Amino acid sequence: MDRDHFNISVYCLVCEQYRAIVADRPLRRHGLRRRSAMRR
Repeated sequence: MDRDHFNISVYCLVCEQYRAIVADRPLRRHGLRRRSAMRR
């Protein structure tokens, strides 16, 4: 397998896994909450 074919294969695999993970657990959009907000 040449390098280009390998890179394309890995890219497709990663994209497929990434979509599955994001569909199950959406990524955080607004960053982490501050500690003071967590104590309330």
